[in-house]
Amino acid sequence: MTGFDENALFLEPRFQYDDAIIGCLNGSGVVVYDAHLVIHITMSVHELDHADAIEYFYFNIAGSCGENYPEYIWVELNEKQKGNENGK
Repeated sequence: MTGFDENALFLEPRFQYDDAIIGCLNGSGVVVYDAHLVIHITMSVHELDHADAIEYFYFNIAGSCGENYPEYIWVELNEKQKGNENGK
């Protein structure tokens, strides 16, 4: 992927969270992640259920902010993805 600022911060481990990258914020080079995918990946990485992964996301991931920190957007889920989040 291109367009990221050399000082842009990425979620770790990158080999897992890079799948949730949507692109970069225009003009700043900051990484933009799909929040739903970050939560789904967090469930796997930290062996959490959906509710705990959401809490972890808000407190430990989205709650971290500052210069060069990633941004998160909520992409609308399709029916299959909604089923996966509800444990189906």
